[in-house]
Amino acid sequence: MTRFASGLSSPEDLLCFLAVIDHDGFTRAAERLGISQPAVSQSVRRLEDLLGVVLLERSARQVKLTAAGHAVALDARVIVALLGQLPETAIGGRDDRAVVRIAAVTSVVSGLMPAFLKHDQSYSYQLRGLSQNDQRAALHNGTIDIGISRSWNEPDLFHTLLFKEPLYALLPEGHPLATAPSVKLADLARERFVLFARDAAPVAFDAIMSACQRAGFSPRIGQVERSEQVMSGIVAGGLGVSIIPRMASIVVTAGVVALPLTDRQAVTPLAVIAPPADPRHLARHVAAQLREVLALQGLGS
Repeated sequence: MTRFASGLSSPEDLLCFLAVIDHDGFTRAAERLGISQPAVSQSVRRLEDLLGVVLLERSARQVKLTAAGHAVALDARVIVALLGQLPETAIGGRDDRAVVRIAAVTSVVSGLMPAFLKHDQSYSYQLRGLSQNDQRAALHNGTIDIGISRSWNEPDLFHTLLFKEPLYALLPEGHPLATAPSVKLADLARERFVLFARDAAPVAFDAIMSACQRAGFSPRIGQVERSEQVMSGIVAGGLGVSIIPRMASIVVTAGVVALPLTDRQAVTPLAVIAPPADPRHLARHVAAQLREVLALQGLGS
């Protein structure tokens, strides 16, 4: 554990350092803590001088953790939590819960996280939408604590599977199959497909391609997009059909019908991902709470 564990650094310095990380810069950290920006800068500099390492890479546009900063942040969160002085309550703050920064893919932000945030009040959660690849990068540079992604089996991250999410077909309202209770994928073999760009959602893309191949065809891909909302709008305009995860079907454009596929293997994994070092066991806690929410929604295993 780093040298500040022995009490050589004040809790305020640790709190300022964590606030800069949690709020993406010195200005927002100062606003959140209710102190001046120079005071926050001085606290972080004092901590760096004490430890003899550079904790943050500073630029005009962003503040990024160094490798040493990432290691120190892990210890700092444990120490601050033990002291009962958490970033959100520092120096006149209002919330006595620890901050946990979560990023999720877009469909999960709208389809699962509202219920999760109401269900679990253990932490002061911050939520943002990030793609699978962006979550991986954010976990490595320390700007988020937890990711909820279709990413799976990456050796440098902790993973725990939440469930295998069913895929749904998106059809324009006037489509001949739009009134059916479900859709056989083979019945869409001649359609023009609008799919996720693989570089943005590789796991979902591969799951869709595998489902089509099991149904006996390779989809005729008319275009690829990075947003479920854009895909939904294109389908509503009659320019193709699409396949998306169930949660993405919750918010669709008017004029679009979302129907389950009959192929029970047409699923895509959803997982909680985190850095391998997780001293507060955040990933396991968040995963357990998410599974409870999924069970309440009739989903999950």
